[in-house]
Amino acid sequence: MEIPHINRTAGLLAFGVMAVILMLAVYFTHARMLFVDAPFILTNILNESHPMIMEHRYGSIITQLWPWLGSLIGMSLESLMYIYNASFNVFYLAVCALLVFKFKEYALAVVMALYYTLMVSDAFYWTNNEIHQAVGWMFLWLGLYKYQKSRETPLMFRLISFGIIGALAVLTHPLMIIVVAFVWVYYLLEERPPIKDQKLTILFSAIVMMAITARVLLSVFGGWYDAGKISVIGESGMANVFGFGKATIW
Repeated sequence: MEIPHINRTAGLLAFGVMAVILMLAVYFTHARMLFVDAPFILTNILNESHPMIMEHRYGSIITQLWPWLGSLIGMSLESLMYIYNASFNVFYLAVCALLVFKFKEYALAVVMALYYTLMVSDAFYWTNNEIHQAVGWMFLWLGLYKYQKSRETPLMFRLISFGIIGALAVLTHPLMIIVVAFVWVYYLLEERPPIKDQKLTILFSAIVMMAITARVLLSVFGGWYDAGKISVIGESGMANVFGFGKATIW
């Protein structure tokens, strides 16, 4: 799946882009933390004294953990605001660093940098939208899978990391059902595993399907927000799905 002309230089450039985005994120802390859901989530973390995982989107713990821990040691509100704001881009930069310096997956690093800049208009100011955190988990999931496969990591460790990180990628936002399914199928078509690996491919694919099934069940039966969106789609009919998507912020 590695694209020949995506070399280490391109990977380093992608890492540099993500580092610049982190610096800009810190500079625009007040603008980012006063927009849409960020102040709501941060306020609830402080008032309830625990992370506020909404709609079973468990991957958001990677950003909510830090302001919660900071509140436990009595940090000021402004400090907690800076910590929460930076935690998103620190996570993305850390994943990109692993892709470039550990996994040597330069193509994935470039695609990741493109996602958080050119391809998503609200990724910068709409900080806590779980789809962006889910995409970060997805890049970590695929990069680690490829790295462990190339290093012939013991199967048990591969299955555990693949299952946990893959589940975080899917569970963190319902739209990742489509994204992860597409990425996994695309990877298999490009990789074309040999006959001897087909049983393992089926096993890993089954893990992906279990994560997708869990997300569907949680969205339909486990909450109010996602279930409401899905019910509207069902009531409107497939003919109105695209119009519904344009008029609704998920």
